[in-house]
Amino acid sequence: MKRIILLLMCVTLFLAGCMARFKDEDEQNNDPTGKKVSLPGYQISNEYYYSVLPFEASAARGLVVGNIYSRTDLDEFEMGLMRLSQEAFPTNQYFFQEGQFLTTEIIKSWLARKYTDKQLAEYKMEPEDNLGLNPIGDDKPRYLAHILEQKYFVKEENKMKLGGISIGLALNSVHWKSENEVVPIDQKKVLEEGKKIAQEVLKRLRAMDGLADVPITIALYEQNALGKLIPGNFIAITNVDSGSAKIAGWETLNEKYYLFPSTEVSGVSYAQADLERYNQLKDEVEEFFPNFTGIVGKGFYVNDELQNFNMTIPVQFYGKTEVVSFTQFVAGKVIEIFPKNMNIEVSIKSGSTPEALIIRRVNEEEPMVYIYQQ
Repeated sequence: MKRIILLLMCVTLFLAGCMARFKDEDEQNNDPTGKKVSLPGYQISNEYYYSVLPFEASAARGLVVGNIYSRTDLDEFEMGLMRLSQEAFPTNQYFFQEGQFLTTEIIKSWLARKYTDKQLAEYKMEPEDNLGLNPIGDDKPRYLAHILEQKYFVKEENKMKLGGISIGLALNSVHWKSENEVVPIDQKKVLEEGKKIAQEVLKRLRAMDGLADVPITIALYEQNALGKLIPGNFIAITNVDSGSAKIAGWETLNEKYYLFPSTEVSGVSYAQADLERYNQLKDEVEEFFPNFTGIVGKGFYVNDELQNFNMTIPVQFYGKTEVVSFTQFVAGKVIEIFPKNMNIEVSIKSGSTPEALIIRRVNEEEPMVYIYQQ
């Protein structure tokens, strides 16, 4: 391995080397909320947006934690929405800021169930305050779990202005009929209800100050059931033109995460070659190192093709030289076993302590290898 990096403070240096410079022109302008925005001097890579300054936390910050089942779903929901937004808002033209239009109060009111007339009277509410997007009655599934907003700015004549927003609608894949009874919701029904909810959300967004004439992207995300080790996936997306309050059509998305090993991935025909590669790596590592306990893998598929494969290898080490030898062996096997048309990331741990990280990006000949210094 030619590229082995000892990590102590090297992560900072590595990111600095990857950052793209942006001309510091202190470009700023009032956004629709009346606040000044400008740009930082660096961008990590073309995969990510510049974030406008000053940093503004989401107006609904923290609310997502109680509505999304797991950290893996949360990460995929947030980063997946940003990834999908790049088609409408390319990273070389648009700049990111967390959502400011949808406040905690707004989202809570939209996530509620629709009230009956009797309930409105009981709660002393007016009909116009009946904003819940989930159906009436606890016997009905709660389809909508969370709403996420992302803002995208565009630069025009050295001025920054709001160029569009993306909305993620997280949908539940199961219905909790009681504390002990959980029933799966048919994905066709999830998709059907999600599209209805999206149309109503679009209508409400267009009525907000500053959002009448900006492009809006809406993506539907089906989160996985509670306790799963892999996240759910986005199932549909639509891009709405400036000024339009009607969704003309949807693009169905074919994205899926699989756990390696699992009975689910064993039954998927298009994943069999990847499963064989995973098993080959596991067998060769097991033969090489006696303290090896297994590999946990997470594969991300788009249109039935593996795009990203993340693996975690837990091993009990008794010295740093063992870590170096083991890491070099695994990195060599990554080159030998896995094709170059996918992103590979291998995390090597001793208990809960990270020992090494191997990353090979698409079409790279050799991986980057990092050895952590404790």
